[in-house]
Amino acid sequence: MMKTNELPTGLMRVDMKSLGFITWDRFIVDLEEETVDLYGWIKREDKHEDFVVLNYKKIESGWTTSFSTSSKKHDKEIFKLLEGKGEPNRCERVEDFFDIGNMIKLKTSEKNWKK
Repeated sequence: MMKTNELPTGLMRVDMKSLGFITWDRFIVDLEEETVDLYGWIKREDKHEDFVVLNYKKIESGWTTSFSTSSKKHDKEIFKLLEGKGEPNRCERVEDFFDIGNMIKLKTSEKNWKK
């Protein structure tokens, strides 16, 4: 089991500084799973914000890093800065797939709900 003094604080600091357009907010440590999830926000021109989650996982040789974001504008930039190649995972909107009351609705047109 990981100890709190084994957190990848140096790596996290480098990543946060290299992603200067993100306002960093919180992080969660799971000592048993040996993971750290770091949360931040990207301001948008429409006054909404996109989320970013950096995921750190301890492995035998150090740490792996992955991420998730709702930003279509910055997803490739984040991927390039963190991993340097390939394509980021696509983030889907809840409103595009579900018809529920407790969701953020940004689109005004009718949807063909996928249930």
